[in-house]
Amino acid sequence: MIDNKEVITFIALIKNIIERPGMYLVNKVEDIELIFFGYELAKKNTELTAFINEFRVFVNKWADYKNDNNWAKLIRFYSSTDVHSINLFANLFKDYVNTLSIV
Repeated sequence: MIDNKEVITFIALIKNIIERPGMYLVNKVEDIELIFFGYELAKKNTELTAFINEFRVFVNKWADYKNDNNWAKLIRFYSSTDVHSINLFANLFKDYVNTLSIV
């Protein structure tokens, strides 16, 4: 169960970015990866770090990838365009959040 305020705030931010990527100057999945990195670095929250690491594991399982790989690179590999990479990320992120219990 996730009851950490930073994680819940982060999820809300990512959902807003998915809904309006242009407002956040997001054009491709790599832009979202930079937001993940910057937010994690700024907040230095262990539960947020765990949430982000588990998302990486989730994407690796989705891709049936045996090695531990960067989630953005896997999404890029399975995407044909920048817009498709954002859409694929959005679907995977929603699926990941749905697997969690959020207060």
